[in-house]
Amino acid sequence: MQEIQAALNEERKKREAFYNDITDEFKPGRRALEFINGDVVMHWPVKKMHNEVTGFLYQLFNTYMSVSTSLALLALRRS
Repeated sequence: MQEIQAALNEERKKREAFYNDITDEFKPGRRALEFINGDVVMHWPVKKMHNEVTGFLYQLFNTYMSVSTSLALLALRRS
């Protein structure tokens, strides 16, 4: 139990140091820099192609779900 507590205390100290040391450029909401499992991780911005493909897939799934939901509601209606 003491080992677990020591590990948690060490992680807490690292996290506090991380938040104290980061500059305004890397504050949450400005640039993707995170503290994950004791490590500092910087996420790179997405590429234009990735962003376009993600938007296309969103539109595709959204259209499919809209049509599927409408058809399901039509099939369930009975008078």
